[in-house]
Amino acid sequence: MQNDKNNNDYFDRYTDAEPIQIGLKEYAKVIGAGLFSVVVLMYLRMNSVYSLYHKLSDSCFLIATIFIFVGIISYANQDGFFDSAGFTFRKFIEIKRIFKSSTDKGEKLSYYKYKESKDKKRGRGFKHHYLVVGGVFLLAAILFLYLNKM
Repeated sequence: MQNDKNNNDYFDRYTDAEPIQIGLKEYAKVIGAGLFSVVVLMYLRMNSVYSLYHKLSDSCFLIATIFIFVGIISYANQDGFFDSAGFTFRKFIEIKRIFKSSTDKGEKLSYYKYKESKDKKRGRGFKHHYLVVGGVFLLAAILFLYLNKM
């Protein structure tokens, strides 16, 4: 019976959180950052011997790869995939401080409390705008590559 109570507490953490609202403002920020990056990459490759479409394709593909990677990492973080690594890093820093100062200051943080605080901060939902914008830039890269071959 105790195990059922623990499982219910685990799922209640995720259902009590507020959903994340992603609006046009977040999409505009990501699209603006992507377009700015494409322009910067085009400027850096201005003296290249490749055609305009080839440069655009390379720039869009690079930005798409970065955005899709950030989206995948964001999705993994939303599920708490990196919580144990973050807790271990925090404990490592805490141990370094203990050896440095030789006095134990502060309260010991358990993994359960750390996980609870991360779950409260994390909220509920998935920020998918990086994947969507990355997919659009990937389609643009494919389009420019096709136009380069013509």
